Amino acid sequence: MSLREADYLLALSCVRGIGGARARLLLDVFGSGEDIFKAKFHQLSRVRGIPEKVARAIADADPGRITETVRNNCRRLGIAMIARSDERYPYRLAECFDSPLVLFYKGSADLNPECSLSIVGTRRMSHYGKFVTELLVSEMTQWSATIISGLAYGIDFSAHRQALKKGLPTIAILHGGIDRIYPADHTQLAARIAERGGLLSEMPPGTVPEKEYFPTRNRIIAGISDGTLIIESGESGGSMITAYTAHGYEREVLAVPGRISDPMSCGPNKLITNHVGIPVTTANDIAVHLGWGEPKMQQQRLFEELTEEEQRVVNICREGNSTSMDELMVMLSISHQKLSSLLLSLEFKGAVRLLPGNRVVSFNNTTSQYE
Repeated sequence: MSLREADYLLALSCVRGIGGARARLLLDVFGSGEDIFKAKFHQLSRVRGIPEKVARAIADADPGRITETVRNNCRRLGIAMIARSDERYPYRLAECFDSPLVLFYKGSADLNPECSLSIVGTRRMSHYGKFVTELLVSEMTQWSATIISGLAYGIDFSAHRQALKKGLPTIAILHGGIDRIYPADHTQLAARIAERGGLLSEMPPGTVPEKEYFPTRNRIIAGISDGTLIIESGESGGSMITAYTAHGYEREVLAVPGRISDPMSCGPNKLITNHVGIPVTTANDIAVHLGWGEPKMQQQRLFEELTEEEQRVVNICREGNSTSMDELMVMLSISHQKLSSLLLSLEFKGAVRLLPGNRVVSFNNTTSQYE
C-alpha cells in the first residue's frame, strides 16, 4: 500500500500520546510525517519533549495498518476526517499552536460559523446555573450563534439541549471516539446533536474515553470558538482548565458572577477577580465583548407571530420586573387552566420565562431577575 503524506499525518495523530504540540515538534525536527515513521527509536527519544514511551509507540507503529483501519471505520460510521490543511478545518482552532493534525467529525453544522461561543461549567449544576444557561443560550438566537460544549452532565448538557430547543447549531467536543459516547446516558442527546449540529473529536473511532483525554478535549473547546463562557464552577476542575487555556490562546473568557457563599460560584468569581474573566449577565454583554455586532432582531419578529391573547400576556409582563400568575388571571379575566396553556405556548416560543414562586417575566426583562 502506497502511503501519502496525509496518511502518515493521520497515522501520527492516532499514536497514543501525540497531540498537536508534539506533532508539530516532531515535524519541525524530521520535516515530514513519512520521515517521522522512518526514524529509529533512539532518534525519536532524543527529541526534547517526546517521552520515551511515545517514541517507542511511534517506532513500533505500522502507519499503513493504522491508516487503513481508521479510514474503514470512518466510512462505516459516516465520520468525516478533516486535516489541518482542509478548508473545512476550524480556522479559529488552526490558530492555536497545539491544534490537532486531524479532526473526526459527524454532523452538518459549519465548523467556521460567523458567531460561536463555548459554554462550560460544573456537572453539579444548581437551579440558578440551569436558569442562566437556558436564558443565555435562548438569547443567543438573536445572533444565530453556534453553541459549543463538552456533552458532560450539568451545564454542558443544558447548553446543548437548550440550543437544540431554540434551533441553534450546537457542536459537542468529545474526549473519545465519536462512536464511544460518554457519558452513555447522553447517547440520545448525542444522536440529536449529530443530526442538527455536530460531534467532533481528535480521537479516531473506537477510542475509549479515558480521564487523561479530558485536557486535550478541553483545549479544543477553548480554541474552536470566539470565546469561552464559564457559568458555574468550583475553583478547580475541567471548566477552569478550559478557561485558562482559552486565556492562553488570547481568546475572551467570560464569566457569570455569583454569590460569594455559593461553592459553584467560586470559579467564575475567581476568574473575574484575577482579571482573566469578563463579568457578563446578558447575551448582549457577550456579543459586545466578542465583537458580534448588532443582533438580528429575531425576537422582534417572534412577537409578530403571537396570538392576540399571547400578546396581551407579554405586554403585561413587559411592564415590570415580574408578574404573578394570580395577578395575570385577574388582569386577563381568565382561568388558571387557560393561563397555564398560554404560558406554556409563550415559554416554548421564547417570549416569557416562568420563575420560582409562580412568577412570570417577559424575555426582554428576564435578565433583571438576577442582577
